[in-house]
Amino acid sequence: MNVDISTIIDAVIIAIIAISVIVAFFRGFISEALSLIVWVLAFMGAVFYYQDVGKMLPNLFGGSANALSGDESIFGDLISFAITFIALLIILGLVNLLITFVLRKLSISWPDRLLGTIFGLLRGIFIVAVISLFIIESPFKESEYWKNAKFSGMASSWAETLASMIPENFLESINTTVIEPAKGAAQQNSNSIKEAAQKAAIEQMTRLREEATRNE
Repeated sequence: MNVDISTIIDAVIIAIIAISVIVAFFRGFISEALSLIVWVLAFMGAVFYYQDVGKMLPNLFGGSANALSGDESIFGDLISFAITFIALLIILGLVNLLITFVLRKLSISWPDRLLGTIFGLLRGIFIVAVISLFIIESPFKESEYWKNAKFSGMASSWAETLASMIPENFLESINTTVIEPAKGAAQQNSNSIKEAAQKAAIEQMTRLREEATRNE
């Protein structure tokens, strides 16, 4: 059974937004408003401060962190960003839980739930935009799979809007630490496959010639 990659892309986009909306409906407006703020602040904080965190890692963890955060590692910026984002998400998430715990003493009404779905929708769009930001900066953007997906254009427009709000050097870091290494690995794998295919073809032709010679 053939699987249409474009259909899978559409399904993933819909699933992310749908799950976010459903969760938001049950949690209500207050929780979702705080949750959306947490995600946005964590992402923007990581964008602006991941380089500072990268410089601090060797001091915090010793020489073993140099391989992860040093200039020699092409993944240094990516790892620093991930650490900063996760740390901020946890810290702000705990604050969110504390505030939500206090506010849950109040009953959650249907209007509160419906307003919560709006923030759930916005959060789902934000998550899709972040994922799409990496895609539109990669060669996959030009693939038929992405172009044929019904919702890829919409997701790309969200990502472009997000990209206009973040520093240019962060987008350059994405290209340096993720996109270019991925392109290099893909090219290397492609060359290896071609070499293996050529070698197999030559060996097959050699065997056929030897068999033809013996039959003569």
